[in-house]
Amino acid sequence: MNESRRSRLDSVNDDKGCRTIHVAIVDNDRCALAMLDQLICGTYDDLAEDGIRIVTDWCETSGRRAIMRCNRVETVADVLLLDMSMEDISGVRVCEAVRSRHEVMAILGITSYSPTKYAKRLAEAGAQGLVPKLDRMEIVRAIVTVADGGLFERYGRFTTVDESYRRLRKTTPAREELFSEREFDVMDLCSYGLTSDEIAEKLGISPSTVKTHVVKAMKKLGARNRAEAVGMWVTARE
Repeated sequence: MNESRRSRLDSVNDDKGCRTIHVAIVDNDRCALAMLDQLICGTYDDLAEDGIRIVTDWCETSGRRAIMRCNRVETVADVLLLDMSMEDISGVRVCEAVRSRHEVMAILGITSYSPTKYAKRLAEAGAQGLVPKLDRMEIVRAIVTVADGGLFERYGRFTTVDESYRRLRKTTPAREELFSEREFDVMDLCSYGLTSDEIAEKLGISPSTVKTHVVKAMKKLGARNRAEAVGMWVTARE
């Protein structure tokens, strides 16, 4: 475990000696966000000798704003609980952006869909685990596991914070120089089968602007058409 994260976890206790884990939650659905906040927050006496308390430092519905919050030292939590189905930017992309800049905070993906749909890409993006939204105690145990420097691998294989940070710190800047942030967003949404009109609505831009970003990505990928570009994009992200 990163020493700065361990020292923080070991030093933060309530009056009863209960260790506190600070969590940030990102989910585009406000109702789901409120539900997760209520579900996980509390004291769990059976998870450690002196008990563990989970508190939410902040909640966010926007992936972009979440990235900005994670870039501020004062708003870095012990665990980022990240929904995969974000609207403005994919959860995988949020994870990659955060991990490539941070070696302290653990990232735990969460989804209402089958975890196998996201596990491989999320692992490559630097997360420490993935858990369904169905089971409260499974979510809590996963949070405690990754906060302690472990990996929650019930639904896939993941790497530690330190290892994934070292890998992405070296590779992500080069990729970001090749593709703009907006091109990343557009191609990620294309890979999910969305049309130009649907992407435009999600990102708050015009369909013609979407097509412009696709054309630029096609040229950088060396693709002959949009379908080939999407295929190459999906292959590169797998």
